Amino acid sequence: MPALLNPELNKMNDKFMDAEFMVIYPTMIFYLDMNFFKGTTLPPEAKKSITNQGKMICQTMFAKLNQQFNVTSNRETKMVLDLLQSEKITAEIKIRNAFGQDLYTEKQLLSSCPEYSTAVYNLNQ
Repeated sequence: MPALLNPELNKMNDKFMDAEFMVIYPTMIFYLDMNFFKGTTLPPEAKKSITNQGKMICQTMFAKLNQQFNVTSNRETKMVLDLLQSEKITAEIKIRNAFGQDLYTEKQLLSSCPEYSTAVYNLNQ
């Protein structure tokens, strides 16, 4: 059963990891704090899992944006895409240990994501 549907797993996840979101315009920062992990580097299997997924930020952000694009007008979609490019909006993910030390950081200019180009192409079709 997925964690979102299982209250017991959600309780475990809440204790294991906290998430925070902060905007320092034009950067959006997502902090993922591993509450019980006290190491100073990510375990090799965790790092491999994260880096094998490709660009975590592009995939995650554009998965959500594409959901929104499906229910908005082309005009609104164009405005969002133009804003991402003109304002040079970036997103950053930081994974931290129990002491708040950075274990992994990924930063991405959203208009340079391959998914951005795909969204612009789809808009112009």
